[in-house]
Order: sequence, then C-alpha cells, then structure tokens
Amino acid sequence: MHKKPQWREIKAESKISSLPLNQVLPHSPEIEAALIGTIMSFPEDPVTKDILTKLVPEQMYLEKHKLILHAIISLHSRSKPIDILTVTEQCREDGVLEKVEGAYYISMLTDRVCHPYNLDYHFKILYQFYVRRKLIECSLSVAALAQDDTKDMFDLLDGYMDFLESLTLAKAFMATRKAAKVADELIQEYCSTTSLEDNAITRDRVYKTGHSRFDQVVTICKDKIILLAGGAKHGKSKLVSHFMFELLERYKDISVFWVTLEDNEKDILRSFLSSKILIKPKWIREKQFSEPFKPAIKAWSEVFKEFDIEFRDQTISSMEIANSFAQFCLARKNRFHILVVDNVMSLKDREKFQHDLNGMYDYVMHNMLICRQKTHGLIWILHHYNDAQQDEKGINKGYRPRLQDIKGTEAFRRVPNQVLMINNPSKYKDLMNQYQGDRREILKNMFIIDAGANREDDDSDEVALIHYFCSLDFTLFKEIEVSEQEIINQV
Repeated sequence: MHKKPQWREIKAESKISSLPLNQVLPHSPEIEAALIGTIMSFPEDPVTKDILTKLVPEQMYLEKHKLILHAIISLHSRSKPIDILTVTEQCREDGVLEKVEGAYYISMLTDRVCHPYNLDYHFKILYQFYVRRKLIECSLSVAALAQDDTKDMFDLLDGYMDFLESLTLAKAFMATRKAAKVADELIQEYCSTTSLEDNAITRDRVYKTGHSRFDQVVTICKDKIILLAGGAKHGKSKLVSHFMFELLERYKDISVFWVTLEDNEKDILRSFLSSKILIKPKWIREKQFSEPFKPAIKAWSEVFKEFDIEFRDQTISSMEIANSFAQFCLARKNRFHILVVDNVMSLKDREKFQHDLNGMYDYVMHNMLICRQKTHGLIWILHHYNDAQQDEKGINKGYRPRLQDIKGTEAFRRVPNQVLMINNPSKYKDLMNQYQGDRREILKNMFIIDAGANREDDDSDEVALIHYFCSLDFTLFKEIEVSEQEIINQV
C-alpha cells in the first residue's frame, strides 16, 4: 500500500532557501515580554496554568525569551514554584543566565504584566506571529521542493495542506483524529497476525478486576472517564482502593497517579494491609496488634512497595492535576496509566467558585476531558451525592439512585464514559426497618452499585445492579454472583 509521506519528512529532504540579509521575521517583543512577566507574576492563576499547557519556547522569537520560557516550563513540569528567583536559578542551572541578560532582565519582565484574564488574548496574538514565521519558512521549503523533478507534487501538496491545517489553533491544541487513523488502528489490533498478548502494553487492552459481574458491566481500559458517586461515608474511597490494588496485583504494566484529598498515602497503605491481614486500619495506626502480625505486615508492605503509585495529597486544582498527570504519563511510556481523584469537592477549584459550584463542576470536568485527550489514560473521579438524596424523603432515590440525582450540571452527566452510583443500605435506618430477620442481616452487609454504563439518556430506567457482601472496616468486597432476591430465597 502506498503511504503518503508526512510533510515533515518531505521538508527534511529539502534545502531551505536563506532569508535576505537583515530581514527580520514577524514578531512582537512586547507581547512576548508581557506573557512571560504575567506568568511569573500570577503562576497559580487557572488561566496562567492553561496557557502553560499551550506555550512552547519555539513560539517566542527572541532567543532570550525562548530560554526563559524553557526554564519556566521546566519548573512547571516538576510542580516547582515559578517566580523571579526560581526562574533565575533555573536559567543559571541551564547555563544560559548570561544569554538572557542576567537576573536583572528577568526581574524587569515582571514590570510588563497584563491581567491574567487577558493572557489568552495575548497568546493568540503571539501564536499568529509564530504562524507567520512558519508560513514563511514553509513557503521557502515548498519553493525548493517544487523545483525537484523527482518529487511527487501531489504528495507534496497533500503534505503541505495537512501542515497548514495543523497550524490552526483548533488543530494545534485539540486532540483530533481522522477516521482513517482510527480504522487503521482497529484493523491492526484485530486483524494483525501478531497476538494481542505480544503487544499487550502498547495496544489498547481491557483490564479485569477479577469480579466477573463488575468486569462485564464496567470497562477498565484507556481513554475512559469513570465517575463514582455516592453519599458520604458510603465507602467510595475504599471501593476504589480495592479495585486499584486488585489491578496492581494482577498486572505489572499499571501506573497510578493518586490524588488523595480525602485520605493520605499512609491511610491507603493501612487500608491495603487491613484487607490482607484482617486488622482494622485504626489498629495498625495505633499499633494495637500482637507480635505475630508483624511479619505479615512487613511482607505485604514489601508487596506495596513494588506498586508504581505516586500520591498527591496537597491542595490542588483540576488544572494542576491534568498537568501533573500528563508529566506522570510522559515519564512512563508504554504503560497503562490511571488517574484517581478523591474527591471533586475537595479540589482547590472550589476557592474560585465559592458561589457557583455548578460552574466549578463544569470547569473540573472540562479539565478532566482535556486530561484524557492528552494522556489517553483511565480517569477515575469520586464525587458525593447531593444532600437532598440522603435525607428521609430521598430514601427511594438513595437506594436506587439515578444519574441526574448527582450534584452538578450537564458536564457531570455528559463527560464520563461510565457512571457508578453506590450505596450501603445500612446507612438508611428507615429502609432497614422494612426488613426483619435474615433479610435484614443480608441487607446490612450488602454493598450495591447501580452501574450506569455509558449512560447518556437521563430518562433511561435501565440499571445494572452489582451486589457485594462487604466489610468496610477491613476494605473487603466479595461479589455476589446471583441476585439479591435469589439469596433471600435461599436463606
């Protein structure tokens, strides 16, 4: 099959004509200085962090601005503070401080700041100058290639048009893929003579938790957003940690970036140990266990050490999460990446949306969508039900919740690929009082998931209930393969 060469491949073969002497390419030193100065002055602003995901040194024209921006991006990628001192020190470490005219010039840039809300407007101006320079460069390349009789001009024209299209803002910063590319990948995946297991890490792959009903309903694979919603103290964090450790033990190519805004990393470790040696996490924390348990604690702690997990338990925004997860994935190529956010209500974004929580939910889910597009990872988000769902009048909804009962706006219903809504009926005393004897004991230990798999229609009454016998004290979940009614009948 004839493969159309990419523009960058064609261009690499050409001899680019030189510009006339002393000709200055289009640029704006003022815009460049204002952008850098504003970033250093307002590094924590959400708009600034969004712009940093788009800026690359090549977009600057002046060499000193390229070097300073490179230092800023380096600091940002490592979640380091960005200010005059840190940028100066980074330039010194890079060996370019003299090339950027020293610490004095870096400090002077902070005198040329604009309001962060105007950053996006100024970036678009900067990007237009960058596109103008690229067009001049590419036009010179085309002129050289057009004189070469050995080149296929239709390939050259197609490649050139694709390159021009890639320079538009929409193409440059949105994850878009052509149907032909998607079809080629599917053909390669299902029709190739190479087995799936031979390329299990590099290809899309469905991962199993070991719970047959759960795995049947919920898809654990790349490019997914799973929203896990439930009431406070219903066991959302413990359920997610259970699934994460099941996956980490079953597969060796999984890496997890865990934003632990509810529990810290030691709490998660204690929860893991509790499920293995049946000691309550509180007992482990307070060292209320006998000597014979120590070898088991040490052995399972060694297992935990082998897991590729990075925890983040500081106050963080959704944009910071997206950027940090992107760097996390970049450092771990050819692996299955999972992001856990526990939970949305604790994100730093809430500070900027104190009087508009619905706006915050939209903003968070927008950033998670961008994060999925950039990383192609699995994103698992935890979220609370609304308050009305947990009072006495909301018992029926609380027991069999529906997607529209979740806090938030259209973004929370639209973005996730899969929605899991959980509930432990023992939370509801009035509901429990409807049952007596063995049926009551069963419900007391029942953990129910209403899995709205790929649910897009709010009017749909379809549910896919998954039942577990559970012990939240020890983070234990045993999937029940038969229905609740069948169990009751058996009892």
